[in-house]
Amino acid sequence: MPQASILLYFVITLGLSLSGQVLLKKGVMLRLAGATPSMPDFLRHHLLPLALSVHVIAGVVLCGLGVISWVYVLSRFELSRALPLLGGLAYISLFFIGRVFLREPTSWVNFGGILLITLGLYLVSLRTT
Repeated sequence: MPQASILLYFVITLGLSLSGQVLLKKGVMLRLAGATPSMPDFLRHHLLPLALSVHVIAGVVLCGLGVISWVYVLSRFELSRALPLLGGLAYISLFFIGRVFLREPTSWVNFGGILLITLGLYLVSLRTT
């Protein structure tokens, strides 16, 4: 299988999953507006409105499509190699998504840690035989 098509499968899975997660986070941010309710309060007052919000519905749909894409990836690749690769790509992508789109605070130390984790995941994914 050519390298470009292998990477495409991972990028599609990652794109769907991360887009869904960002929409879920955006829906939660809009609904809670900085509030930090207790679990009972969250379940009583926030869960149903969240479940019916456009952001959350779209996020769940995209995450579901991401799961379907992931199942396809797993039909083509060993889990022990696919998951570290996807995890590494996800860590790097989420760092930038959180910083740029969600305005979450990050530092170069965070980025360095993510690079070290990604390197470790890559090393784990290498074949030893």
